[in-house]
Amino acid sequence: MFPRIAGILSLHRAKPRVRRGEADLFTLLRMRQRAGLFAGLMIVATVAVGTAAGIVGLLSSAATTGVRTVLEAVPGAELALRAALPLAAGSETGAAAEQDRAATATIQDSFRDGSGRSIPLSIVRTVESVSAVASDGGRTSVGIAEAADIDSAATLADGEWASDASQATMQADAAAALGVGIGDTVVLDDEVELTIVGTWRVNDPDSPHWMGDPLWTTGSSDRSIGPIIVDTAVWNELGITPQVKWTIIPEIGRLAPADLAAADAAWDTMPAAFRAAGLGVPSLTGRFLLAARESQTLVAALQIASPLALVVLGAIAALAIWELAGLLARTRAAETSLLWARGATPGRLAATTAGEAAAVVAVGAALGTLVTVVALGQLPDASRAALIAGAGAGLVAVAISAGAFALRTAGSAGSVAATSARGQRRERAARSTAAGVLALVAAAAIVCTWQLLTSGPITTDRTGRAGIDPITLVAPALILAAIVLAALFVFPLLAQAAEAPAARGAGPVTVLAVRGVARRAESAAVPIVMVGLAVGQLIVAAGFGATWAGAFSQSQELRFGAALSLSGPSGGLTDADLDAVAAQNRLVAPIRLDDVLIGGEHARLVGAAAGAVAELGLTGDGTVDPAALATAIAPDQDSLLPEDATSISVSLAGADSAAISVWLSDAAGRLRDVSLETTPTSDGLVGTAPLPAGTAPWRLAAVDVTPASTDADIPGRLIVTSIETDAGALGMLPDSTAVFRNGLPVTPPGTRGGPATAAEAGTLARFLPPPPVGAVVLSEPLAERLGTRVGAPLTLEVDDMPIQTSVADIVAAIPGADESSGILIDAALVDAAHLAGDAQPRADSVVWVGARGDLEAAASAVRGILPASVTVHAVGEGPDRAMLAAGPMALWLAALACAALAIAGLIAACAMQLRERRPEVAVLRALGLPPRAQSALRRRELAIVEVWAIAAGAIAGLAVVLLVVATLARAAVPRPNSAVTTAVHLDLAGAAAATALLGVILFAIIAGYSAVVARSAARGIAPEGST
Repeated sequence: MFPRIAGILSLHRAKPRVRRGEADLFTLLRMRQRAGLFAGLMIVATVAVGTAAGIVGLLSSAATTGVRTVLEAVPGAELALRAALPLAAGSETGAAAEQDRAATATIQDSFRDGSGRSIPLSIVRTVESVSAVASDGGRTSVGIAEAADIDSAATLADGEWASDASQATMQADAAAALGVGIGDTVVLDDEVELTIVGTWRVNDPDSPHWMGDPLWTTGSSDRSIGPIIVDTAVWNELGITPQVKWTIIPEIGRLAPADLAAADAAWDTMPAAFRAAGLGVPSLTGRFLLAARESQTLVAALQIASPLALVVLGAIAALAIWELAGLLARTRAAETSLLWARGATPGRLAATTAGEAAAVVAVGAALGTLVTVVALGQLPDASRAALIAGAGAGLVAVAISAGAFALRTAGSAGSVAATSARGQRRERAARSTAAGVLALVAAAAIVCTWQLLTSGPITTDRTGRAGIDPITLVAPALILAAIVLAALFVFPLLAQAAEAPAARGAGPVTVLAVRGVARRAESAAVPIVMVGLAVGQLIVAAGFGATWAGAFSQSQELRFGAALSLSGPSGGLTDADLDAVAAQNRLVAPIRLDDVLIGGEHARLVGAAAGAVAELGLTGDGTVDPAALATAIAPDQDSLLPEDATSISVSLAGADSAAISVWLSDAAGRLRDVSLETTPTSDGLVGTAPLPAGTAPWRLAAVDVTPASTDADIPGRLIVTSIETDAGALGMLPDSTAVFRNGLPVTPPGTRGGPATAAEAGTLARFLPPPPVGAVVLSEPLAERLGTRVGAPLTLEVDDMPIQTSVADIVAAIPGADESSGILIDAALVDAAHLAGDAQPRADSVVWVGARGDLEAAASAVRGILPASVTVHAVGEGPDRAMLAAGPMALWLAALACAALAIAGLIAACAMQLRERRPEVAVLRALGLPPRAQSALRRRELAIVEVWAIAAGAIAGLAVVLLVVATLARAAVPRPNSAVTTAVHLDLAGAAAATALLGVILFAIIAGYSAVVARSAARGIAPEGST
């Protein structure tokens, strides 16, 4: 045979150098012979690159959609920024127009991202000042303004728009308050006379255009009414310098996440930009950046999922490519030897193979990217992000494949003459290298995990901008890799240790299988690593998804307090709003929220009726017990009306003419002011009224008496003599009073008068029952800082009124408090303090709602009846949840792709073993081992390897879940309570189902592989190269 081979080689050497076209044809013919292997390589590239592009596109779309949805839920008053300067002198000479042009250009030039793209926004210019107008009551402060876009931003209520400088229009409610009608004249500062030709109201009071300014939206502010829209010539006629304001309104529907950081940076540079333009230093206002920074935090939380998903996916794809490169090198071993013998260098062979692999991977990457882009075509921003990510991932895949195939081919060509001794030395060197790599990966895992657990994955700079610490986000992948590599390192040692026990008690096939895996540990390396990482990633995805869902629900439950809650404007929700909600739901519980200072510590006070806490309160994923909280804060029953009462009457002595009303709160804590119909009696008055609709029993909070004017020189003494219901009398009477005049307290702050007071006209006499006696519940952080304990007395101050109470319990967190320092108290105690200090207690801006039936349907119905200024919160939904839910989804996509690549890796490993162990089939057949036994031998060998890989992956995944998933999931939750730990959860059903399905597929492949071995043994395949 050797002379024949030498002759062939000599013939090859005698041929002239092949031309380029012939070389390309030869390369294509060689690739065609290994079409199946290159098809597998293309599939790996398609799956890996397509999945990576899909994950990036999905997260990018989720970020874009989420940012827009979150910002759309923010009140319009908080969605704009404003820069203001004094109006440039000489408005009629063009100075004002030049100032506007320069300011607008400066703003537009500043609001650009890093690539120079303009942030989508609009700029609205107004000029504003105040003037004095004569009215019946003297002189009234009136706002005056110049607004070129008023005809598009407002609608005429009457009249027409002004057509010259002598005419003006006015906000309709302000005109009514001033007593001005169409055709009337107003004189500004006794200088400029204008004719009112029209009145108007803004189209959308919640529009960012007005930034919540009540002068524009309602016609009045704390200091002025108006505005009156005037011509630009008025400013010179009045001789004043008004403020010119540029309101910057980002276009929410076109914003991208990157625009938020660009806007933040632009706002920081605005003073310098205005100075550079020669405009002076502007005053800057607006709350848009607060909402933008909160949205940036959500984007940063979402970005956590990207490296978690992509790092392990990339590692498994690289291993699959490496394994396929090794398989190609082995299947071409004979060709490589022949080409090397005729003069081809290892470098040239490696370069040719690298080019083949790179071309195939490039096609696969392009195909995967194309499929992903088409699939994500309907999602905003997804296609562009997927295309960019696919191009980047494709280049990386091409580079990895070219390098892997070049190295494996060069190694194959350079090892033709390797000896057994050198092989043993290489084995020892390989084990030493493996130990070093394992130590390095383990050290990196420890460092990154420590950084993650101590600092968290999200960083915040001094301006409040959120960012990602990339070191922390590779910790899960490093933990997985360290444990799987450790399993790989000990596998041959355990296999060798198992040889002796297997030889004593097992059959010959099992003995050969154990000995085979012990002797061929190197061939088991890639299947162990790939399957182990894939299983680990499946468990991490199941753990992260379940933990994140639990942490998000916990955060929502503790922050909102109830499954359905309302958050209104600072002025509170109106009675009409509450009545509308109550008509559709079974329970409405207003919550008293206040910031208090106690013992030098700031705390959030949550005043909720004990009944509402028991019925509507949530556990916060087991953090608190609502029933126990309700029992702890329940006040005494002295001021409760009989539960079956339907009407109330109050007897008053000391006045024969007065208005009487009572303050009542129902069992849910809703406070009502109920006017009584009065009837004169021999010693005073009796007021009677039916009880309003609500949840019994009712609690009497106060009795208000407004005496009528009297001719008596000495006013009488007012006193409440009895309080009765149709179901029985109240067992107590008011024992103190608070007096108010013009809405202000007459009695000193923090004090109460006696049970009787003077019947003075123009005053409001409030009769107060004894303050309810109840206890409070503190959060653990607050109790720790105060150094208090259960049973200790505590004094709170609400509206300068002291509340004497005690600590009934200390819990991890207070439901409804949006910070870690919280106090839970019954609403009746807070009402007593408010009524003693304020003539008109402020309306509550937070309300818990007990829904009837489906929560989502109830939330949707409530949104339909409330104004846009009221936000409806439902646990389990919300724009931030929809946005952040893409993170767990991305992890599952990556995990499934990892499983697919592990399957491809096992197929490649089986194909390699079929090629490498062909001689073994004939040898074992000659030794008497039948085909069925050989099939069982191969099946058991790979079964041992895969069982070990699955076990290692499961341990690695559980380690990641237990060590770092809670920290990562918590970072992906908006505004978690810092005092509450995040519990680790695992979607056991999902993890078990995915792992079991992967195992079934792997063992099906092993069964098919063993069947091929059996057929080969039955055909009696001779060792390759024998004659």
